[in-house]
Amino acid sequence: MAASQVQAIGSNTGTPSEGSVASEEGLVQGPAALLQAASKADRTLLLDLIEAGIDVDAVDASGQTALVMGASIGHSSAVGLLLEVGADVDAADEIGRTALWTAAAVGHLPMVKQLVGADAALEIPCDQGTTALTAAAVAGHVEVVDELLTAGASLDATDSKGATALQQAADRGHVEVVGRLLTAIAGTPTADQQLVKALHTAAVAGRVEVVEQLLAAGADANAADAEGSTPLHAAATVGRATVIAPLVKAGAAVDAPDQSDRTPLKLAATGDHLEVAEQLLDAGAAVDAAGANGITALMEASFRGQVDMVEVLLAGGASTTATTPSGATAVQLATMAGHTHILELLAASDAAHVQQDPQQRPAGSASSSSSKKKKKKNKQKNKRH
Repeated sequence: MAASQVQAIGSNTGTPSEGSVASEEGLVQGPAALLQAASKADRTLLLDLIEAGIDVDAVDASGQTALVMGASIGHSSAVGLLLEVGADVDAADEIGRTALWTAAAVGHLPMVKQLVGADAALEIPCDQGTTALTAAAVAGHVEVVDELLTAGASLDATDSKGATALQQAADRGHVEVVGRLLTAIAGTPTADQQLVKALHTAAVAGRVEVVEQLLAAGADANAADAEGSTPLHAAATVGRATVIAPLVKAGAAVDAPDQSDRTPLKLAATGDHLEVAEQLLDAGAAVDAAGANGITALMEASFRGQVDMVEVLLAGGASTTATTPSGATAVQLATMAGHTHILELLAASDAAHVQQDPQQRPAGSASSSSSKKKKKKNKQKNKRH
């Protein structure tokens, strides 16, 4: 050992109880010295430290063992030695990461194989509930996922938020990993449930390729979650325009209401997601669907002052005369909120309708309201004369 040497720090009797490393960085003592040796894959130093009395499973200040350290860097020789002298293959650091979990997360395939061969437990989760398989799926390590699946890793394990490896891979758009996991879950009792959850996740994340993968694998485009929200609702809520077309093509119901009686179009209008609204209208969404509260997408956009959305909805044929249960129109809601630009758009729309067909003047519209006021003034003038 040219750059470092082991110093035994023992009891008064001279029996070594722990070791330290004198290095260029200074004196490193106890478990930290063992971890440093593992990080450098120094087998000779590892043996010397263990013989000096350091527990092979000792942890440093972060709760990490030498085995976890060696696995994180991919030092097969150091890990092999530590296992030979009795290191606990399933020892975890302070946040629950074992050597296998760590190797899987960073994508060290040879290390994963080595640890699996040493009978490392496949299902020990870290503090966030993710197993080694989920950790590899999150990072997109395809070959590691293959290795863990071959070893028998559970496809149904969920993290602290209830997400499986398939959901996590779908969320991040890891197409190859999703493909491997889809092949693995095919025909299993939980396959349909996993497909539905993953489809919702991919729709929210806007992962169009994954959405297409899941639909091709048999995911139900109309499957609703606990709140009655379908993948189309989910995508419309957050404005994921790219996934609207594949969902509609797969048969997603464009006018399906969620538990709050909101259609995807109404959700898109509320969020001011213009491209989503345009795609839904092109797909035949009912522009005047109001739901239980009687508020249409146009009313919602008018009250919120969303000029561009109002233009999109008017172009899609939205009625300016539809009323809420209390009798309020989009004009009245825009007036209440003080949105003059919206009132101008609504009035222009009414005028266009009248020009096209004078007999179809929208009652209660901005134009007809103005006309009624003029007629009333004329009557008053005639009475005076």
